[in-house]
Amino acid sequence: MSATLSAPRRLGILASLLWFAVGSVALQRGLVDGDAHWEVTYMVFSVLLSVAAITTVAVVVESTRAARGMLASIGKGIAILGALSTVIAWATPLWMSLLGLGFAVLAVAVTEARRTLATLAFAEAFGLSVMVAGSVAGVGREDGYGDHPAAIGIGITVTAAVTSMALVGWWSSRYPSGPGV
Repeated sequence: MSATLSAPRRLGILASLLWFAVGSVALQRGLVDGDAHWEVTYMVFSVLLSVAAITTVAVVVESTRAARGMLASIGKGIAILGALSTVIAWATPLWMSLLGLGFAVLAVAVTEARRTLATLAFAEAFGLSVMVAGSVAGVGREDGYGDHPAAIGIGITVTAAVTSMALVGWWSSRYPSGPGV
């Protein structure tokens, strides 16, 4: 008997761990880092974010590959565009909106993974709402661009935490542990 994990489960676990790292770096950048050495932190955040988003969308596309129809294709296309837009990591509202919209459209288009896809869409919308509310309320210091890094970091961390939990729950239920799984 083999005790190895299946490829889909490994990919789901990797995506979950990557989102945990994204949230950690975003929170550290927003609350602690200040303006010192922001380039290094931003580079690490950008790479982690892009890999996390692309891995998550790969998991979603693979898991919904049986879904046919125009709506499913549109949802997958929007989610892929959202993942690719994370290359511009500072455009947080852009990539959060695209990822959330893509996951929401897919949640409407499929039945098998609807709850998880809706949770992934919620994660993006809720994190973006937290970020905007925190920015409007002036949470934390204001940086040289007029932004509030703490509010942005908290919003991204909320998104990352909910996304990570959704992925763990999804892959735990779809691929229970056991020999050969």
